[in-house]
Amino acid sequence: MEPVLESLQNKVPIEEKLRHIVPPQVRVMQVELNHKLQEVINHQFEGEQKIEADQKKFLQQYGLPQAYHAATSTTEIPQNLWEKIEDFQKKGGHGNVQGMI
Repeated sequence: MEPVLESLQNKVPIEEKLRHIVPPQVRVMQVELNHKLQEVINHQFEGEQKIEADQKKFLQQYGLPQAYHAATSTTEIPQNLWEKIEDFQKKGGHGNVQGMI
């Protein structure tokens, strides 16, 4: 949200040069438009945050925040970790570890 706000508030280099050409009414409308656009952006951002919070709350009710992370994660498990998991399972997995203890 910050970069959008900054880009809306930053002055365009040519704006200062055109200041004397653009009528004051248009400048007022420009400011009003910037405020309206910021309201729309804020409303959309708040809606997205609410949806995400609702999703997390729903998943936490069922103890599934990891499922949410897995569904939205873009990273994959490295191949060498998969190989370690396979070796662990071939050796008997959790039962084998319990037996060794």
